[in-house]
Amino acid sequence: MINSQGTKPAGKKNRLSVRLLVISLVVAAFGFGTVFMLDALDIAPLGIRRADNDLLRLWNESDYDAVLQTANAILEDRPFDGEALTFGGFAEFYTGIEIVEQSVQRDHLSRSIALLRKALHVPRAPLAAERDYVLAKAYYHKGDEYVDLSVRYMERSLENGYVATDSRTYLGLGYARLGQYEASVAWLERAIETAAPEDVNAVRIRAAESYVAISDYESAIRTLRAAVDALDDEFLILMARNQLASVLILDEQFGAAESLLGDTIEQFDESADAYYYLGIVHDETERDVQARALWRTAIAIDPNHTGALQRLANWGN
Repeated sequence: MINSQGTKPAGKKNRLSVRLLVISLVVAAFGFGTVFMLDALDIAPLGIRRADNDLLRLWNESDYDAVLQTANAILEDRPFDGEALTFGGFAEFYTGIEIVEQSVQRDHLSRSIALLRKALHVPRAPLAAERDYVLAKAYYHKGDEYVDLSVRYMERSLENGYVATDSRTYLGLGYARLGQYEASVAWLERAIETAAPEDVNAVRIRAAESYVAISDYESAIRTLRAAVDALDDEFLILMARNQLASVLILDEQFGAAESLLGDTIEQFDESADAYYYLGIVHDETERDVQARALWRTAIAIDPNHTGALQRLANWGN
């Protein structure tokens, strides 16, 4: 058996550790707000008071800097103007989420949250459901300590009738970060059905993690196979294939994992993870010498490969 640090304690080998074998997709999780899950917020003029509204016009032109300037000017004179608070909060979020520098991004997210929370207390402030949707996303990207609020506001947004293509994805990811994997699976299954075509396979990859967390390996394997078959991005293909191999190992389908990893190495011969997982297959099937050789190959490709380094350092312990 393997523990979460990748070491092998004494005793008969049987079930493998979930935490060792599941590929971490933290970067991908943040990608849902920055790369391939940045929904355009569809805003109709319903609820906007002024007939010729500069904020709405600038928003529809995606001129977020101008939206912020206009909103800030309005708020100097009318600190509780519902439209300025709402559109200013929207613009702070969509400006910040595109910024790579985390400290700058967090400043924008904090300002977005402050403006949108203030708008909650303004009677007849427009776009209540859309506001909850953006607020949920801002809380999600601000950090783990705010994920419960992200889930709360996203569910309220859905209850109030605003459904974006990534609403259910954010709920699934949020529940996963809260450790509520059954709820995560339920939402991500729905997200797969409604996600934009360019996003659906990334959602499948994340859903597989939640399936593994509840030991539903059959569903994880089915979902990852669907992603592998449909993907055309080499990076995501490699990631999905290695994750699929890790789940096959968890399910003790060593032959299928070995075949998949062999094919993966033929196509991506610089994948340290593929050699690492193939080493685990050999280790679990009593081919210790070959396992160590494969882990050394993984380290030759990636000298900082934690799993392979730990395996070799703890061999025989």
